[in-house]
Amino acid sequence: LCSVSEPCPGGSSDASGRPQFCNFDFGEEEGGFCEPCVDHPGACSSLGLQDAGTQNCADVCAIPKDCSDSDPCNTEYGEYFCNYDYGDEGGFCEYCGGLQFIDDCNDLGLPDRGAESCISSCDLRVLCSVSEPCPGGSSDASGRPQFCNFDFGEEEGGFCEPCVDHPGACSSLGLQDAGTQNCADVCAIPKDCSDSDPCNTEYGEYFCNYDYGDEGGFCEYCGGLQFIDDCNDLGLPDRGAESCISSCDLRVLCSVSEP
Repeated sequence: LCSVSEPCPGGSSDASGRPQFCNFDFGEEEGGFCEPCVDHPGACSSLGLQDAGTQNCADVCAIPKDCSDSDPCNTEYGEYFCNYDYGDEGGFCEYCGGLQFIDDCNDLGLPDRGAESCISSCDLRVLCSVSEPCPGGSSDASGRPQFCNFDFGEEEGGFCEPCVDHPGACSSLGLQDAGTQNCADVCAIPKDCSDSDPCNTEYGEYFCNYDYGDEGGFCEYCGGLQFIDDCNDLGLPDRGAESCISSCDLRVLCSVSEP
């Protein structure tokens, strides 16, 4: 049930993953039920809803209906992209639901800019294999680099997944051998590190924790660290904290008294 005072909660969705709006079937004062969003807010007027339901459908399913570089789609209630059907001037918002891969965006018959918006705005899965690895620098919303899980087998490939915090955790993900190996290879090469054998930063920022003392340690991911104190608060040995501070892209706090 939903109403003006108790709207469908942000992020609520049906089995399809679509966000939901309030249909106000009992009237604007009484409320109604939550329904899954339609593909395009312009279709709200064809659902036979009362005025309040039609308005809530349009409000929740894509705000604004039209979109442009300066007026992007509202993503508060779900993932939408701008189709740029009007050219560089913009277009209208479309729902990302049902799209899984980059090719799905390319197969929609969108203008080039619409396909680009679809790919950059929707949470898509990237196919990978031995011959087509996850591209260097590819990442999910967290900014973590991605590895190939080889869910279809070593010869067929799989999907790109975000890296775990420590490559030792790769073996606990339930992956096939090829996926476990690619996880360990991409998420930190080498797993162990030292002065003469530093962490591989090709796929993201890592530092050596020097847990083994001056002999070295293992690589840890810099993700989530913002300030120097974050490194100091990790309980690292002194050399590990120094490596963290020098290797990670940290922000430095300042003030009038501490410029």
